[in-house]
Amino acid sequence: MSMMSFVGYANSLVVESGILHELPQAILTQHRILREDATKIELIAGEKASDARKRERDQADLDTLKRVLETLKGFSG
Repeated sequence: MSMMSFVGYANSLVVESGILHELPQAILTQHRILREDATKIELIAGEKASDARKRERDQADLDTLKRVLETLKGFSG
């Protein structure tokens, strides 16, 4: 039982001193974002060109369906 406790304690120390200590520098903080150039930020947060085209196609399809629905409503009543 004491061996398992020791292993758990050692693992906790490794996680705390290694991983958690590096975490603030590893994530995107406001200070880090302000230091980066616009190209890198666009690469991280921007939309891929293929995704943008798909979204635009989907929006055009939705607009077409809305016009068809309005036309059909005119005939129904």
